[in-house]
Amino acid sequence: MRVLEEPFMTREAILAVLGPGRPASEARFRTLRHNHYASRGLRADLRSPLGRVLGQAHFYSSLNADAARAARFGERRLAQGLADQAQEIERSHQAEVLREAVEVCGSRLGADPDPPVSLQRYLRARARASWRGLDQHAMTREWLIHSGAWLSEDEHGDLAEAIVELARRMSETRARLHCDALPPVSTFFGIVRRMDAVAAEVQGEAETRLLPREDLDRQGLAMVGQAVTLLCESLPAGGSLVLALPAVVLEAPEPSIARSPWDLPDGDGAMAVSTPIDAADQAWLTHGLAREPTAVPLAPIQKA
Repeated sequence: MRVLEEPFMTREAILAVLGPGRPASEARFRTLRHNHYASRGLRADLRSPLGRVLGQAHFYSSLNADAARAARFGERRLAQGLADQAQEIERSHQAEVLREAVEVCGSRLGADPDPPVSLQRYLRARARASWRGLDQHAMTREWLIHSGAWLSEDEHGDLAEAIVELARRMSETRARLHCDALPPVSTFFGIVRRMDAVAAEVQGEAETRLLPREDLDRQGLAMVGQAVTLLCESLPAGGSLVLALPAVVLEAPEPSIARSPWDLPDGDGAMAVSTPIDAADQAWLTHGLAREPTAVPLAPIQKA
């Protein structure tokens, strides 16, 4: 499984990097655009198969997140340079491939009476996160920004090639513009493996990290099997900031992820329970195992 940076993101995600913990607003994003700290972005027109307008999806090169972070630290020239490069990426052939895929996906969603399982899980997760989840049409449009909407699990064609090329270009741009001059930030890629009502476990290639579930809820990423990027930034007064953003997985996740018992549909979370059993039940269990030693009993562990 290969996890890469999501090549495009929403305004809300960019503003989360600009001011962690602050509410997103259209005015704050207009200020970024006025100062040339953000690119113009791409617009995908979402239509039904009969041509009826379903809405629009606006998304922006992920380099805008770097520009927003540079602006937060007062590095204005660097922020403008990153925004300019983000604009160039949005004009690329690879960006057009992704935009067309989003539009095609949008038209299919409007005509499909049985939406994809991943869409249903996304809507359930966002409905539990905030009042915005009650607007299913808005959540459907926002979900289109996540690669799971337009990148199938077994896709290895033009879409995957476009994502890999965009990731390469963004990495080269960061190195060329010396983004390492900013306060250090590390990037962690992983998959949400387990999750309960409080915490989520994100497994990377070499390590596993635990973070509050609400950090994933804010970005609509609170789903088992979701690929995420964790931006880990050291704060001046000590401690660290971890910001969860969507990522791209180019290979199908293991079946065990989708069927994880931690991914409960009712949102109540998972809880480990240890219940003692009495002597009579223990005697029955011992007798049963003696008669059929290969049996796997579904019974609580006896209390020591």
